[in-house]
Amino acid sequence: MKKSVIAILIVAGIIVIGSLAIGGWMFYNFVSSFGGGRSRQLPIVSVPRERSTNSLAVFGFKGSGTSQASDYAAGFARALAERLWCAPTCVTGQLETSGLLTNVCEELGDPLAIPTFDQAVTMGRSMGTRYVVTGEMKITGSNADISMLVCDSYDSNLKTKLTVSGPVSDLGSLQTKAVVGIISAMKLKPSGRQLNELRTPNFSSSQTILLYGRSMREKDASKRLAMRWKLVESDPKSSFAVLRLFGYYYSSDMAAPQIASDRKLQALLADIPHLFPDNSLMSWYKAMLLVREYKYERAEIELFELKKADPDFVLAHTGLAYVARLRENGELAIKEGKLAVKLWPDNAYLHAMLAYDYDIAANNARHGHYTIDMNRKMSSDWDRYANECLREAMIAVKIDPNCSYGWHQIMRMGLALSYYSERDKAYSELVRLTPKDPDVYIAYGNSFLPQWGGGSYEMNRLFAEAEATLGKGSADVFLVKATLLNNRNDREKYFQQVLGLCNAGIKASKEPNNSLMLTKCQILSELKRDDEELALAQEGYKRWGSLDWSDQLAGLLADKYYKERKKTYLYEAYALYSKYAREVPYDPYAHCHVGWCLSHLGRREEAKKEFLRALELDPNNEMAKEKMKYVE
Repeated sequence: MKKSVIAILIVAGIIVIGSLAIGGWMFYNFVSSFGGGRSRQLPIVSVPRERSTNSLAVFGFKGSGTSQASDYAAGFARALAERLWCAPTCVTGQLETSGLLTNVCEELGDPLAIPTFDQAVTMGRSMGTRYVVTGEMKITGSNADISMLVCDSYDSNLKTKLTVSGPVSDLGSLQTKAVVGIISAMKLKPSGRQLNELRTPNFSSSQTILLYGRSMREKDASKRLAMRWKLVESDPKSSFAVLRLFGYYYSSDMAAPQIASDRKLQALLADIPHLFPDNSLMSWYKAMLLVREYKYERAEIELFELKKADPDFVLAHTGLAYVARLRENGELAIKEGKLAVKLWPDNAYLHAMLAYDYDIAANNARHGHYTIDMNRKMSSDWDRYANECLREAMIAVKIDPNCSYGWHQIMRMGLALSYYSERDKAYSELVRLTPKDPDVYIAYGNSFLPQWGGGSYEMNRLFAEAEATLGKGSADVFLVKATLLNNRNDREKYFQQVLGLCNAGIKASKEPNNSLMLTKCQILSELKRDDEELALAQEGYKRWGSLDWSDQLAGLLADKYYKERKKTYLYEAYALYSKYAREVPYDPYAHCHVGWCLSHLGRREEAKKEFLRALELDPNNEMAKEKMKYVE
């Protein structure tokens, strides 16, 4: 009897242990499939051994001697940097101006601050720039004495001191002497054509330099823009003046309709090929201003031409990658991002941007599906791109621990790939680096949504942290709360609350808030408050002209057509959807919407092509499958 009991217990034990083993195996495979079937180990990364040989950062120069010296010094340093950058094809690799100022601001707290020599070397190395230039301009009477230090950021003992002197009225000649000295110190060997161009100043009058320096310190945006236009008008042959004007438009808060309707700007852009032919930096800014107008297709064409003419120009590749990201073309973005990194392997920003490129490709592989619902190919592609994204982001922050772009990607992919400790570390770093950025709290808050297993405790804690940093009752806090509630998988329970948060945030905003107004418009659509939604969508599209607003307005017009059968609504929706699909051709839903409009216009064969294109991009797209039934 005892033996039979023991035997039963042994069998029961085997069954229990076997069940646990099977259960564990199933759980492991479930988690693995949810995480893309990846290895459980974080990527092993190290700082690239390859170093750029021609990268350069020219920091602001100090000014002394007269009240105007600081303005002269600031303008001279910026003009010198751009002359070294493109003459007119690229000679050195440099950060775009706003990127350099951002780094200075993060390090010193003020984009106009002048770093010490040691600070410049430290920042230069963190940015991956091989050489840094610092300087000082002393003005005595009508004479300027300029002293500069050119230093290898990887070996601060390798530095060259340069001095040039001459009349303030002849700063152009001083620039050419400084250029030749810096090129020699960097051991670069420009072509004969480049050398001749380097010896030609990019401004005609010293007053151009003075006025630009003053414009940098002007806080009033309209006055600063007027000063930049005065630069161009008083020195029309100055590429420096035009570039600084374009730089203002590119980095300003102006909306697309304002830029598109600025006749003076558009006339100048049209004249650029005649005024400054073959200038790489000019072509890049021209393309970026097209991006600001949401003309992605034209910008991409311009950038392909630029890449062909100047393949070693890093911005040609980063620009193409950026536009490809916007067009949801992950493969092109990765290709161009890799080329940029190859040209400048020790640049943290470029690795972080390549991480973004992999992120777009991963999202395209997913096409809105949860990881657990992907088929084998989708899961494999997503896993590959997601892990490459994380790897490049980790390289970026290893090169430069202050690279906020890299930390953003680590936080996002840390969540997607279930590396929660990396996600939490990235959040802590971002709060340190950019505590006033609401996107940091939104991205981290997504971790605690119900669909990710989050709870109210974690979300309330995040809201408290956002309030403490962004300010209780601020528009940014309302944006964080509204966005996260609207991102929930049970969002319909919170429509009224989100609407209230949007209204409160809009009221608290000093300027019209694009994100809050767009979220409000989406909620009004869900609540079927059509008249309010239409008024807001029309206002948003008129004010910002973005593709998000275009898509929102098109959806509303399509819905009104469906209810009222007025063809005018259908034609308007078709025009807006067609524009969106042209600029973002790798979005399957864009083609679905265009196809829907075409089918209702009786153009069935054209509609069928759009649905087939959507299925080509996303074979599992249910909307395209459903619509195909009506046109086959």
